[in-house]
Amino acid sequence: EDLELVLVNEGHCGFHKTQCAIGPVLVLGDDVEHGVANAGDREAMGTGFHAQRNRRRRSSHLASVEDLALGYRVMSSSANPYRLARSVVPAAYRVFLTPDLEAFTFSGRVEIDVMIDETISELTLHAVELELGAATISADGTSYRSQEHHLDETYETATFVFDRELPVGPAVVEIAFDGILNDQLHGFYRSTFTDDQGVNHAIATTQFENTDARRAFPCWDEPAFKATYQINLTIPSHLATYSNSPVRTDTDLGNGQRTVSFEPTMKMSTYLVAFIVGPFEETATLDVDGVPLRVVYPVGNGHLTELAL
Repeated sequence: EDLELVLVNEGHCGFHKTQCAIGPVLVLGDDVEHGVANAGDREAMGTGFHAQRNRRRRSSHLASVEDLALGYRVMSSSANPYRLARSVVPAAYRVFLTPDLEAFTFSGRVEIDVMIDETISELTLHAVELELGAATISADGTSYRSQEHHLDETYETATFVFDRELPVGPAVVEIAFDGILNDQLHGFYRSTFTDDQGVNHAIATTQFENTDARRAFPCWDEPAFKATYQINLTIPSHLATYSNSPVRTDTDLGNGQRTVSFEPTMKMSTYLVAFIVGPFEETATLDVDGVPLRVVYPVGNGHLTELAL
């Protein structure tokens, strides 16, 4: 759970003057573990918190909170508007994406296996800079389709409203969406490189840490909501694509496109998901103590891989 540490005695002689002025500091347990913070708390998390050892040389940590004249209280996620409620918890994602490296856009669909832990009629998850379709939830053999949805730009969420309550238990959430391959180096974004012949090439790649997976597909974009991710990318046949896990299938669609499906990942946080599309090649697989190793490189740069191998 989250802890909010509050300085209750600013006059305590054990603190320097500057340390007495730190005020309330949010300590988000799950985020501290992974070294990340919610979008709205990044500046707050940057606030320094220092304490001196007392004469008995005891370190300052939560166990000595009384000696540091600090009070604390437990704060639930629902008290923090930047955190999602835990009434619905994801377990597995299946993400389907089709990037367009000429128009710098992408379309997609996500299927999410979830557990609904309490009766709800609204579903809120993270999404930003995405055009969303309606949400369909399949549960107990019944399909529920959202009547409307609302986007919150401040908290970077989408809330889907249903005309009846959703039952407690396992369910599958499905949402279609469209997005832009931005040039801001976060989310699912575009980049370019120039080859030895002076030809400019476009690529599409990802940067999800700290909280930018929500720019690529609707999700529970907090480190505590760990799940597996099965990625599927439909791309021009002459391009290559890579993700966190090995390729499961590579299907030629017969129209100049192919769909590459990857194996599900281990259970992990959204910010660890990664994929890339572009004119890449790879070295032959090298066995390193039982671990297969390849080096992926832009077309024409294979001669630079020898040192890495």
